[in-house]
Amino acid sequence: MEGDSMKRQVWTGATAFVVGAISGPFALSSARSSQPGLDWNTIAFVFIGTLIGTIFVIGLQILRTESKHGHHALRFFLAVSLFVLGSGIGALAFAVYGGQIDPASIFFGAAGIGLVIGVLLSRVAHGLRFK
Repeated sequence: MEGDSMKRQVWTGATAFVVGAISGPFALSSARSSQPGLDWNTIAFVFIGTLIGTIFVIGLQILRTESKHGHHALRFFLAVSLFVLGSGIGALAFAVYGGQIDPASIFFGAAGIGLVIGVLLSRVAHGLRFK
């Protein structure tokens, strides 16, 4: 049973990443149309904000008495973070292909990396809390 759950998680994560990568050009278009426009300082703010926000939201679930709440939050956020990271990589690849590297092309990648790191740090906290 444990093996089936792990396989399902891997397939869910891989599917989320691939669908995110396919949506990369649309994410790039969305980021480029933002008002006010994105600048390089925004990238650092987005990375740090998603990192702290992810740890905060999952951390609230980890603080609950039962471990299942934190576990479910980790599984959900892992899929979301892989989708956003895939979208960021797809947007960056599309921007590189078009020869236009700008803050918008890195925006979703920064958010995805912040989310993934936040999920990994939260996973460590969950393991320490419920060992």
